[in-house]
Amino acid sequence: MSLDGKNMTRRFFPLLFVLGCLLAGRLIANPVEDFSVKDVEKLGKEIFERDQMAAVATDLMLAQGLDLSRYPLRGWVTERNGKNSLVTFVGDYDGEHLAIFQIEQKGKKAPSFSKVEKQALTRYQSAAFKARLLASGAFDEFCSDSYNIAVLPDIDGDGFLVYALAATRDPDAVLVGGHYRFRVSADGGEIERAEKLFASCLVLDKSPGNMPEGASLAALTMSHVVSERPLETHVFLNYLHRMDFYVVTEDQTFWKLRGGKLKNMK
Repeated sequence: MSLDGKNMTRRFFPLLFVLGCLLAGRLIANPVEDFSVKDVEKLGKEIFERDQMAAVATDLMLAQGLDLSRYPLRGWVTERNGKNSLVTFVGDYDGEHLAIFQIEQKGKKAPSFSKVEKQALTRYQSAAFKARLLASGAFDEFCSDSYNIAVLPDIDGDGFLVYALAATRDPDAVLVGGHYRFRVSADGGEIERAEKLFASCLVLDKSPGNMPEGASLAALTMSHVVSERPLETHVFLNYLHRMDFYVVTEDQTFWKLRGGKLKNMK
Protein backbone atom coordinates (compact mmCIF):
# COMPACT_ATOMS: atom_id res chain seq x y z
CA MET A 1 0.00 0.00 0.00
CA SER A 2 1.43 3.33 -1.00
CA LEU A 3 1.43 6.14 1.53
CA ASP A 4 1.25 8.96 -0.99
CA GLY A 5 -1.58 10.49 -3.00
CA LYS A 6 -4.61 8.22 -3.31
CA ASN A 7 -3.02 5.86 -0.90
CA MET A 8 -5.37 4.49 1.72
CA THR A 9 -8.39 3.49 -0.36
CA ARG A 10 -8.28 -0.28 0.09
CA ARG A 11 -7.95 -0.68 3.83
CA PHE A 12 -11.58 -1.67 4.31
CA PHE A 13 -11.36 -4.74 2.08
CA PRO A 14 -8.99 -6.93 4.18
CA LEU A 15 -11.28 -6.64 7.19
CA LEU A 16 -14.22 -8.05 5.23
CA PHE A 17 -12.74 -11.49 5.11
CA VAL A 18 -10.50 -11.33 8.19
CA LEU A 19 -13.55 -10.88 10.40
CA GLY A 20 -15.33 -13.65 8.58
CA CYS A 21 -12.56 -16.13 9.31
CA LEU A 22 -11.62 -15.44 12.92
CA LEU A 23 -13.05 -18.70 14.19
CA ALA A 24 -11.20 -20.79 11.63
CA GLY A 25 -8.21 -21.60 13.81
CA ARG A 26 -5.57 -20.61 16.31
CA LEU A 27 -1.95 -19.64 15.82
CA ILE A 28 0.44 -22.59 15.71
CA ALA A 29 3.27 -21.91 18.15
CA ASN A 30 6.65 -22.04 16.39
CA PRO A 31 9.99 -20.30 16.84
CA VAL A 32 10.64 -17.81 14.06
CA GLU A 33 12.64 -19.23 11.18
CA ASP A 34 15.61 -17.13 10.09
CA PHE A 35 16.04 -16.76 6.35
CA SER A 36 19.29 -15.64 4.76
CA VAL A 37 19.86 -11.90 4.38
CA LYS A 38 19.42 -12.28 0.61
CA ASP A 39 16.08 -14.05 1.03
CA VAL A 40 14.89 -11.54 3.66
CA GLU A 41 15.61 -8.69 1.23
CA LYS A 42 13.96 -10.55 -1.66
CA LEU A 43 10.81 -11.43 0.31
CA GLY A 44 10.43 -7.95 1.79
CA LYS A 45 10.61 -6.39 -1.67
CA GLU A 46 8.13 -8.93 -3.03
CA ILE A 47 5.65 -8.24 -0.22
CA PHE A 48 5.91 -4.51 -0.92
CA GLU A 49 5.51 -4.88 -4.70
CA ARG A 50 2.47 -7.13 -4.38
CA ASP A 51 0.99 -4.73 -1.85
CA GLN A 52 1.48 -1.95 -4.39
CA MET A 53 -0.16 -4.06 -7.10
CA ALA A 54 -3.23 -4.55 -4.93
CA ALA A 55 -3.37 -0.84 -4.05
CA VAL A 56 -3.25 0.23 -7.72
CA ALA A 57 -5.83 -2.40 -8.65
CA THR A 58 -8.18 -1.31 -5.87
CA ASP A 59 -7.91 2.35 -6.90
CA LEU A 60 -8.69 1.40 -10.49
CA MET A 61 -11.65 -0.75 -9.46
CA LEU A 62 -13.07 2.05 -7.31
CA ALA A 63 -12.60 4.52 -10.16
CA GLN A 64 -15.11 2.56 -12.27
CA GLY A 65 -17.99 3.99 -10.22
CA LEU A 66 -19.46 0.55 -9.58
CA ASP A 67 -21.85 -0.18 -6.74
CA LEU A 68 -19.55 -2.62 -4.95
CA SER A 69 -22.27 -3.56 -2.47
CA ARG A 70 -23.78 -5.62 -5.32
CA TYR A 71 -20.76 -7.91 -5.41
CA PRO A 72 -19.79 -10.46 -2.73
CA LEU A 73 -16.13 -9.34 -2.59
CA ARG A 74 -13.92 -11.39 -0.27
CA GLY A 75 -10.40 -10.40 -1.29
CA TRP A 76 -7.93 -10.75 -4.14
CA VAL A 77 -5.09 -12.79 -5.59
CA THR A 78 -1.93 -11.25 -7.05
CA GLU A 79 0.15 -12.90 -9.77
CA ARG A 80 3.44 -11.94 -11.38
CA ASN A 81 5.02 -13.15 -14.60
CA GLY A 82 8.19 -11.24 -15.28
CA LYS A 83 7.19 -7.60 -15.76
CA ASN A 84 3.51 -8.50 -16.15
CA SER A 85 1.04 -8.65 -13.28
CA LEU A 86 -2.57 -9.65 -12.67
CA VAL A 87 -4.81 -8.88 -9.70
CA THR A 88 -8.03 -10.91 -9.48
CA PHE A 89 -10.78 -9.80 -7.12
CA VAL A 90 -12.66 -12.81 -5.81
CA GLY A 91 -16.24 -13.20 -4.63
CA ASP A 92 -18.05 -15.82 -2.61
CA TYR A 93 -21.10 -17.12 -4.50
CA ASP A 94 -22.87 -19.52 -2.15
CA GLY A 95 -19.58 -20.96 -0.99
CA GLU A 96 -17.95 -21.04 -4.44
CA HIS A 97 -15.07 -18.65 -5.02
CA LEU A 98 -15.22 -17.01 -8.44
CA ALA A 99 -13.46 -14.05 -10.09
CA ILE A 100 -15.37 -10.76 -10.29
CA PHE A 101 -12.87 -8.18 -11.58
CA GLN A 102 -9.36 -8.39 -12.99
CA ILE A 103 -6.72 -5.69 -13.34
CA GLU A 104 -3.88 -6.60 -15.69
CA GLN A 105 -0.67 -4.73 -16.31
CA LYS A 106 1.75 -5.63 -19.09
CA GLY A 107 5.19 -4.16 -18.64
CA LYS A 108 5.08 -0.37 -18.41
CA LYS A 109 1.64 -0.07 -20.01
CA ALA A 110 -1.21 1.38 -17.99
CA PRO A 111 -3.19 -1.26 -16.06
CA SER A 112 -6.48 -2.33 -17.65
CA PHE A 113 -9.73 -3.18 -15.87
CA SER A 114 -12.01 -6.08 -16.82
CA LYS A 115 -15.30 -7.20 -15.35
CA VAL A 116 -15.29 -11.01 -15.40
CA GLU A 117 -18.09 -11.73 -12.95
CA LYS A 118 -18.41 -15.38 -11.96
CA GLN A 119 -15.38 -16.49 -13.97
CA ALA A 120 -13.82 -19.71 -12.66
CA LEU A 121 -10.49 -19.31 -10.88
CA THR A 122 -7.41 -21.00 -12.24
CA ARG A 123 -5.81 -23.75 -10.20
CA TYR A 124 -3.17 -21.33 -8.87
CA GLN A 125 -5.71 -18.61 -8.08
CA SER A 126 -7.93 -21.05 -6.23
CA ALA A 127 -5.06 -22.42 -4.13
CA ALA A 128 -3.66 -18.95 -3.37
CA PHE A 129 -7.07 -17.67 -2.32
CA LYS A 130 -7.64 -20.69 -0.07
CA ALA A 131 -4.24 -20.04 1.50
CA ARG A 132 -5.23 -16.42 2.04
CA LEU A 133 -8.47 -17.29 3.80
CA LEU A 134 -6.84 -20.04 5.86
CA ALA A 135 -4.12 -17.74 7.18
CA SER A 136 -6.61 -14.93 7.81
CA GLY A 137 -8.35 -17.03 10.44
CA ALA A 138 -5.28 -18.56 12.05
CA PHE A 139 -4.40 -15.87 14.58
CA ASP A 140 -6.28 -14.16 17.37
CA GLU A 141 -3.82 -11.59 18.75
CA PHE A 142 -4.22 -8.28 16.95
CA CYS A 143 -2.14 -5.10 16.93
CA SER A 144 -4.55 -3.28 14.60
CA ASP A 145 -8.22 -3.38 13.66
CA SER A 146 -7.20 -3.95 10.02
CA TYR A 147 -4.87 -6.47 8.42
CA ASN A 148 -3.59 -6.94 4.87
CA ILE A 149 -2.86 -10.44 3.61
CA ALA A 150 0.01 -10.97 1.16
CA VAL A 151 0.34 -14.35 -0.57
CA LEU A 152 3.71 -15.22 -2.13
CA PRO A 153 5.14 -18.38 -3.67
CA ASP A 154 7.23 -20.22 -1.07
CA ILE A 155 10.96 -19.70 -1.59
CA ASP A 156 11.69 -23.31 -0.52
CA GLY A 157 8.89 -25.37 -2.07
CA ASP A 158 5.66 -25.60 -4.05
CA GLY A 159 3.39 -23.94 -1.53
CA PHE A 160 2.89 -20.39 -0.30
CA LEU A 161 4.26 -17.93 2.20
CA VAL A 162 1.34 -15.90 3.52
CA TYR A 163 1.85 -12.74 5.56
CA ALA A 164 -0.75 -11.10 7.78
CA LEU A 165 0.36 -7.47 8.02
CA ALA A 166 -0.99 -5.09 10.62
CA ALA A 167 -2.26 -2.01 8.78
CA THR A 168 -3.16 1.59 9.59
CA ARG A 169 -4.64 4.68 7.95
CA ASP A 170 -2.12 6.93 9.73
CA PRO A 171 0.76 7.69 7.32
CA ASP A 172 3.03 8.66 10.24
CA ALA A 173 2.52 5.42 12.18
CA VAL A 174 5.04 2.64 11.55
CA LEU A 175 3.50 -0.64 12.74
CA VAL A 176 6.62 -2.63 13.58
CA GLY A 177 4.72 -5.24 15.60
CA GLY A 178 1.67 -7.29 14.79
CA HIS A 179 2.76 -9.26 11.73
CA TYR A 180 2.54 -13.02 11.09
CA ARG A 181 4.10 -15.47 8.61
CA PHE A 182 2.44 -18.72 7.49
CA ARG A 183 3.83 -21.51 5.36
CA VAL A 184 0.85 -23.06 3.53
CA SER A 185 0.63 -26.20 1.40
CA ALA A 186 0.52 -26.03 -2.40
CA ASP A 187 -3.24 -26.71 -2.50
CA GLY A 188 -3.87 -23.89 -0.03
CA GLY A 189 -5.56 -26.24 2.40
CA GLU A 190 -3.07 -26.73 5.24
CA ILE A 191 -0.93 -24.46 7.40
CA GLU A 192 2.39 -26.24 7.73
CA ARG A 193 4.03 -23.63 9.93
CA ALA A 194 2.80 -20.45 11.58
CA GLU A 195 5.00 -17.80 13.15
CA LYS A 196 4.31 -14.72 15.22
CA LEU A 197 6.91 -12.21 14.02
CA PHE A 198 6.76 -9.83 16.99
CA ALA A 199 7.08 -9.66 20.76
CA SER A 200 4.96 -6.52 21.23
CA CYS A 201 2.65 -4.22 19.27
CA LEU A 202 5.42 -1.68 18.70
CA VAL A 203 4.31 1.45 16.81
CA LEU A 204 6.79 4.19 15.94
CA ASP A 205 5.94 7.77 14.97
CA LYS A 206 7.56 9.44 11.94
CA SER A 207 6.44 12.88 13.15
CA PRO A 208 7.01 13.02 16.91
CA GLY A 209 5.77 16.18 18.57
CA ASN A 210 9.06 16.97 20.33
CA MET A 211 11.04 17.74 17.16
CA PRO A 212 12.22 21.32 16.54
CA GLU A 213 10.16 23.33 14.07
CA GLY A 214 11.09 22.56 10.47
CA ALA A 215 13.00 19.41 11.40
CA SER A 216 12.27 15.97 9.94
CA LEU A 217 13.16 12.51 11.12
CA ALA A 218 16.08 10.89 9.25
CA ALA A 219 15.80 7.36 10.66
CA LEU A 220 13.94 5.14 13.10
CA THR A 221 15.48 2.75 15.61
CA MET A 222 13.66 -0.37 16.80
CA SER A 223 14.47 -3.45 18.85
CA HIS A 224 13.87 -6.99 17.60
CA VAL A 225 14.11 -10.09 19.77
CA VAL A 226 12.21 -12.95 18.07
CA SER A 227 14.91 -13.88 15.53
CA GLU A 228 18.67 -13.48 15.08
CA ARG A 229 18.40 -10.90 12.30
CA PRO A 230 15.75 -8.50 10.96
CA LEU A 231 12.83 -9.99 9.03
CA GLU A 232 11.22 -9.42 5.67
CA THR A 233 8.51 -7.39 7.40
CA HIS A 234 11.20 -4.86 8.36
CA VAL A 235 12.27 -4.68 4.71
CA PHE A 236 8.64 -4.24 3.64
CA LEU A 237 8.20 -1.35 6.09
CA ASN A 238 11.49 0.17 4.92
CA TYR A 239 10.16 0.32 1.35
CA LEU A 240 6.74 1.48 2.50
CA HIS A 241 7.91 4.38 4.66
CA ARG A 242 10.98 5.35 2.62
CA MET A 243 13.27 6.08 5.52
CA ASP A 244 16.29 4.42 7.09
CA PHE A 245 15.79 1.91 9.91
CA TYR A 246 18.23 0.76 12.57
CA VAL A 247 17.20 -2.60 13.97
CA VAL A 248 18.81 -3.78 17.23
CA THR A 249 18.65 -7.53 17.75
CA GLU A 250 18.76 -9.33 21.10
CA ASP A 251 22.55 -9.84 20.92
CA GLN A 252 22.91 -6.02 20.62
CA THR A 253 23.84 -6.18 16.93
CA PHE A 254 22.88 -3.09 14.95
CA TRP A 255 21.46 -3.62 11.48
CA LYS A 256 20.99 -0.77 9.05
CA LEU A 257 18.14 -0.91 6.55
CA ARG A 258 18.30 1.48 3.61
CA GLY A 259 16.52 1.04 0.29
CA GLY A 260 15.52 -2.50 1.19
CA LYS A 261 19.11 -3.61 1.84
CA LEU A 262 20.35 -4.94 5.19
CA LYS A 263 23.79 -4.16 6.53
CA ASN A 264 25.29 -5.57 9.72
CA MET A 265 26.86 -2.62 11.55
CA LYS A 266 29.42 -4.64 13.56
